[in-house]
Amino acid sequence: MGSTPTLCSLFIWIWLGKGIRMKKTTCYTYFSIKGEFDPDEITSILGIQPVKTFRASEPRYYLKNGQKIDTGYKYSCSCWDGCRCDEYDVIISNQMEKTIEPLIPKIDLLNEIRERFEATYTLEVVPSICCEHEKPCISPSMKVIDFCSKVRADLDIDWYIDNV
Repeated sequence: MGSTPTLCSLFIWIWLGKGIRMKKTTCYTYFSIKGEFDPDEITSILGIQPVKTFRASEPRYYLKNGQKIDTGYKYSCSCWDGCRCDEYDVIISNQMEKTIEPLIPKIDLLNEIRERFEATYTLEVVPSICCEHEKPCISPSMKVIDFCSKVRADLDIDWYIDNV
């Protein structure tokens, strides 16, 4: 994990959803921590329940008809994902702020975790945009930018676009 993330880096990945038809635009946001650690220890330090965790070297799988299918691969690092917000707002910055709200008082703890475990942080934004409906404004507020800067978090926006 030795590399240091760039302050407030912005990575945009666009996927054109051929064959997938969404009924409306949606979005979810969450905060992700990756590194060499026990996710239970991160939960204990932050006092926040994650929505998803996995440990380095655990097998990766996907679900098919409710069954776990092993991919044959293992996770290369541990992950703790938390503070997920599914409450869509056309002003996506409002969702980002709801995600970071419980983390703002824990900036010092997050910085300690980053140093101790060489962890990297990402504020994940995942809009699924239906071209026939309103288009979201995906512009982080200064509050979001300040938070990302203080904990050295990347901002990752994974766009899924239905090009009906």
